[in-house]
Amino acid sequence: MKIKKFFPLILSCFIWILFYIPYLPYHILHQDNAVYLLGSKMMLVGKIPYLDFWDNKPPFIYFMYK
Repeated sequence: MKIKKFFPLILSCFIWILFYIPYLPYHILHQDNAVYLLGSKMMLVGKIPYLDFWDNKPPFIYFMYK
């Protein structure tokens, strides 16, 4: 009897988790991607990382996005 009472809540939580899990990496990583892409774009025009532009990211991160 109690499961019928909470079934809509359980179902909505399950559906929310099912659709949210694939987008979780996007929500975590999307802010830094813009910084990496901007650094990579600057490298393509001849700028040197950590001399012409700097951000507190680990070494070679801009080379991975180039």
